[in-house]
Amino acid sequence: MDQADVNALQDTISSQDALLRKHDQLLASLLENSSALSTQVNNITTQLTAITGALAQFTLPQPGESPPASAPDSAKPSLPVPAKEPHTVDPEPHAGDPARPSYFSAP
Repeated sequence: MDQADVNALQDTISSQDALLRKHDQLLASLLENSSALSTQVNNITTQLTAITGALAQFTLPQPGESPPASAPDSAKPSLPVPAKEPHTVDPEPHAGDPARPSYFSAP
């Protein structure tokens, strides 16, 4: 083997070493990101389970099921009774006569 072949072989091995080191770094990064993603998915799953449990009390009964017992009327909050508006006399209908003023006509 002559010196040119040895130098070419060393360059090839050096390039392969650099490429393998870069692949090793990328694989380590992928493993770290995969672990972080798994943790996030587990947290979201836990939150969804809690939300589903909380919403279960608000679901409507399925057909054939009896509705849940309602709270007694005294336990329900009462809404304020709106004040009645005063009754006013309706105006006379406008006959369409331009000489006769109307309540709704513009000056």
